[in-house]
Amino acid sequence: MKEFQDLKDSIRTIPDYPIDGVQFRDITTVLQNASLFKRMIEGMTKQ
Repeated sequence: MKEFQDLKDSIRTIPDYPIDGVQFRDITTVLQNASLFKRMIEGMTKQ
């Protein structure tokens, strides 16, 4: 979704963590940014 592109761009992908073949999605950058975090929660609860 285009409206959530900034959220997607702020989530890091760490390949092969914790084991080979797994792509870990690190959302700490979203948690550290209050406006991004709010939009993420609003997007998750939108009905």
